[in-house]
Amino acid sequence: MTHLAPFHLREHGKRILRGAIWNDTKFLQSVNVMDYSLLVGVDDDTKELVLGVVDYIRTFTWDKRIESLFKDLGGAGGKTPTIVTPKQYKQRFRSAMERYFPLVMSFLSTIITPLIPPCCLGTRSMDEGTRGAR
Repeated sequence: MTHLAPFHLREHGKRILRGAIWNDTKFLQSVNVMDYSLLVGVDDDTKELVLGVVDYIRTFTWDKRIESLFKDLGGAGGKTPTIVTPKQYKQRFRSAMERYFPLVMSFLSTIITPLIPPCCLGTRSMDEGTRGAR
């Protein structure tokens, strides 16, 4: 799955996934962890999507700080540094998850949304986050 072949979610599923990703990445940043991934699978019995954050062992220690500094100073050959702080990694991960799991528009939302004034739509970015699924 990539941003070129995303997995579209309905509103309820998107809200649950966004809340879980928000909480998990907030925790991982708080313990100084970076370089994690999302594992996606399908349960054969229930045909439900199964997700989990994996590879969350790497912390942002002094060696990663030095590597990041070296790459920031041009040691990456002019490319964007791949070593980023846990905060930057959290933001990049959340942004990627928004692209990989976009919201599918329902028929009802295409009827109701035009009737709602733009000021009342309450658009929020992933970095503003959700405080949990309702």
